[in-house]
Order: sequence, then C-alpha cells, then structure tokens
Amino acid sequence: MSWKILAEQSIVDGKQTLTEDDIRSMVGAPSLAEEAEAEKRASRNECVCGVINCSDEYAHTTSGY
Repeated sequence: MSWKILAEQSIVDGKQTLTEDDIRSMVGAPSLAEEAEAEKRASRNECVCGVINCSDEYAHTTSGY
C-alpha cells in the first residue's frame, strides 16, 4: 500500500500534518526502518529466529518465535 499517498492527503492550511511513518503507525503497519530491515533479512534468507536457511522457518513465521 502507498502510505505516502495517504500522508500527502493530510494537508491542512497548506501544510502536511502527517508523515508516512505516522500513517503506518496508526494502521499498525511496520515503520519504514522496520520494513527495510525485514527486506534485508529476506534477501539473506534469514529466519525470524536469526538462522540463515532455517529448516523451521515456516513454523517460526506462522506460529511465532
């Protein structure tokens, strides 16, 4: 979803009142920093438990770790 577009729609009296991170926080979406970190971990095929190529990655992701 384009959170930036929603933030740009928050203009009041010519000033943008909300940032993209504000919108993400309001709807419970990851922040820009959290999303960048998740993409970095995914590019290394790192599980949420910290192991690269974890054999239990599906269980860790779907059931929690």
